[in-house]
Amino acid sequence: MTTATAFERLPPTQKVVVRGLLFGLPFLIALGYVAVLQALLRPVIFGIAVVAMVGYLLTPLGAEFWVPTSVLFVQENGGGVAEAAVAVASIVLVDWFTALFLLWNFDLAERAPLLGRFIDKMEDRCRRFLEEKPWRQRLAVAALALYVAVPVQMSGGVIGSILGRVMGIPRYRVFTIVAASSAAGAFPIAAATYILGPQVLEWAKGWAASGIPLVLGVIVLVSFIAAIAYMFRRSRRNHDEAA
Repeated sequence: MTTATAFERLPPTQKVVVRGLLFGLPFLIALGYVAVLQALLRPVIFGIAVVAMVGYLLTPLGAEFWVPTSVLFVQENGGGVAEAAVAVASIVLVDWFTALFLLWNFDLAERAPLLGRFIDKMEDRCRRFLEEKPWRQRLAVAALALYVAVPVQMSGGVIGSILGRVMGIPRYRVFTIVAASSAAGAFPIAAATYILGPQVLEWAKGWAASGIPLVLGVIVLVSFIAAIAYMFRRSRRNHDEAA
């Protein structure tokens, strides 16, 4: 049973309540987190963390830029390891919050006319394909985790969550993958910046300016789309042969 089917069986009043919670709760959690930061951090460190969160969410610059930038600003303003870790964790949590929103509200796309039926069928067939062989599931999980963690364009919580769901990976497993991989990609960069200093940020700027992250991001995204199309066709073929 899909999430969309389960939602459709709820009474109208419960639908409104459930949809409101699923839609609004990620925003409330994020606002609650920002309120806690404001209460616990010095104003200058709080400003660094919030600017990094907003910049990471709204600009094309990824964690490979915002993480070292935040760490360096924290150091310049007298912050230590703990405050730098909080700033980096705030960037990582942006992926967590966006992943929660997409995973809890992905059924909106599933219930859209025409598109919803196609997405639902895609999920089902990809899931059946992965379940045929355990190694396929492990490979899909590993590929998604690597994609979210590496510093390339179009990776991160948003695209990673969508790809994971379309591939038929259960939503809470997708969230776990996105959450762990986002942290695994950010904190090593933060540690290197804290130890080595501005040269890590210079590397990040040169890396972004080279255009390599964009090229790699496009290649990897196209590869995922091709893999999903292959799973869809192969699952349909296997189903037709079994019938």
